[in-house]
Amino acid sequence: MLQGLPLPGALSAAQLGSIARRVAAQRSSIAALHAQLAGFDEQLAVLEGILGPLTEWGKTWARFERLVLPGRRDPAAEG
Repeated sequence: MLQGLPLPGALSAAQLGSIARRVAAQRSSIAALHAQLAGFDEQLAVLEGILGPLTEWGKTWARFERLVLPGRRDPAAEG
């Protein structure tokens, strides 16, 4: 016999209905979380797509600055 769970005959129809409503509510909450996570994942994918080219542009700009301003020292080289 399972401990912690009463036999079905020991539960009233009202108790079973209450349990069923709570389970449905929890499943509904999970569905809402899934939708929120999917939206968040889409936003992160867009951000990731923007950051890649932006990072490359930054590297290109830094190389350009070193060529145009030869007296300027690279702060990364200083530590």
